[in-house]
Amino acid sequence: MVKLCHDNGIKVYGAPILPFGTSDYYSEGSEQVRTMINDWMRSADSQMDGIIDFESAVADPENPKNVLEDYTHDDGLHPYDGYEAMANAIDLKLFE
Repeated sequence: MVKLCHDNGIKVYGAPILPFGTSDYYSEGSEQVRTMINDWMRSADSQMDGIIDFESAVADPENPKNVLEDYTHDDGLHPYDGYEAMANAIDLKLFE
């Protein structure tokens, strides 16, 4: 998909999958897949033009498998109060 976009003059920006360690959807297997995808996205192999790192913006620094509790309203999945932090994570120079 990235190559197809590039072949058509379209830039591709990736946004790593957010952590969800306290969500009912969490499992060790899902964490392995999330980590694998995020690592690939950040690698040169992905050929992405840039990364918008929402993951780091909302992750709990004490336990990066989780969204900060202040952002997630107890469901452990949605960053309800983290959208401003996510917006601030966007480097607008990517779009110049």
